Amino acid sequence: MIQTVNGLGKPSPTLTVDSINMIEKGEYAADFLYFASLCCIKLSVLALVRLITPSRLSQFLIWAFEAVVVAWTVSAIFAHAFECSLPNTWDYMNNSCFDRLSFWNYFEVLNLLTDTGIVILACLIVFPVQTSIRKKLAIIGVFAIRLVPVGAEITKLVFWNRLHGSPDPLFDLWPTIICTQAIQCSSVIAACALYLRPFLEMLQSGFLNLDDMRRNGTMTPFTMTSQGQMAHLSINDSDNPQHRQRGRPVQLAFKRNVSSRGDGIFRGKGNTSPGSG
Repeated sequence: MIQTVNGLGKPSPTLTVDSINMIEKGEYAADFLYFASLCCIKLSVLALVRLITPSRLSQFLIWAFEAVVVAWTVSAIFAHAFECSLPNTWDYMNNSCFDRLSFWNYFEVLNLLTDTGIVILACLIVFPVQTSIRKKLAIIGVFAIRLVPVGAEITKLVFWNRLHGSPDPLFDLWPTIICTQAIQCSSVIAACALYLRPFLEMLQSGFLNLDDMRRNGTMTPFTMTSQGQMAHLSINDSDNPQHRQRGRPVQLAFKRNVSSRGDGIFRGKGNTSPGSG
């Protein structure tokens, strides 16, 4: 808004010195918020991916991804803060600065690579899970919305490289500003879509409950039927009407030791004595 009010997109000869300074200051401040917002968005998506995976290897990869995202953001913030010589670090038109073209190429290339990597990582986690193909594709489809910002990121790279060497960079800057706004808006929407209630209910029915029990070591590969018989349990079984009673979820059975020899029995939630069942 500050840049637009001060003449962003107009030829530089038609602008006053104060207007040019305000455009540069607005761009300088907005870029810090751009870095921070993208970092928070990526970390929020990775937190959800980590929640649905029981694999230690996958969790390690997610932690590594998060470390890369944080390092990428911190490096961008520090580099941008001192991109031009003091005291006017924001004045790239009349000041001595480092290679801003290389910096933004570095930032946006890693931006699109991390977005693509998050989607690929989510696919690798979801595909091995024992659930229906339809549910897998639905979950992957929601994660794939994260690829929408990639198109804007590629477009920004094209316009930014065209801007290099322009006789009037302030006039030719507006396409990259629009791409930046498109990246931010689409990234926020894609991240929020993962936390909508229908998607979370889908994860809750097929991923989150069983994953939490598996991590806590409280789940066995069996479930107790209403007749007290043992039945094998998979993720699909939570959606099976035969394993539900009056619309309530299946009841997991727990293994308890009942003798010094280590013999164990399975008993349901309603049993209270070691010998029942």
